[in-house]
Amino acid sequence: MEYRLERDRPFTLVGMNFFGNPFKAAAAWDVDNEIGSLWKRLTAYLEGHPVAALPPDVPAWFEAHVMHPASAATGDYEVFVGAETERPLDGPLELVVKALPARDYAVVAMRCAEMEPGWEERVAAEAVGRYGRAIESRWGLQRYDSRYSSLEDPDSIIEMWTPLAPGRPDGTAP
Repeated sequence: MEYRLERDRPFTLVGMNFFGNPFKAAAAWDVDNEIGSLWKRLTAYLEGHPVAALPPDVPAWFEAHVMHPASAATGDYEVFVGAETERPLDGPLELVVKALPARDYAVVAMRCAEMEPGWEERVAAEAVGRYGRAIESRWGLQRYDSRYSSLEDPDSIIEMWTPLAPGRPDGTAP
């Protein structure tokens, strides 16, 4: 795993979203769950419709998981998939815009083979240990770039972007 700190980073993304329990039909990291279906829906749409809001060769795709007040009780939350844009209002009606506030992010680049049970807890603990700050548990991001080919490829790399609670300018906790 490779670690880095991204400082004061906002995101404006354009894509598609889903609200509900994404694991009703299939387990996490299974391409047949609702997240996999959402990616397929976005991919199919983009194949037939050029989107002026997106660069011609999108360098990376993002998946955002956003918890809502009732998420802990219901298991329902928002999943958004899309790409970063500087022109969010140029997106077509079928796509939505997701704006995430500027935060410091603990970024971990990990191979799919490293995603064994408990990996999320290990990544969170490592972020707290490295930066001395709590993580924001209301949302998180995954970034997929040219290093990613598929979940079935153990050498595919996914970046996990974990937002950190506010801290001092040097990146440490107050």
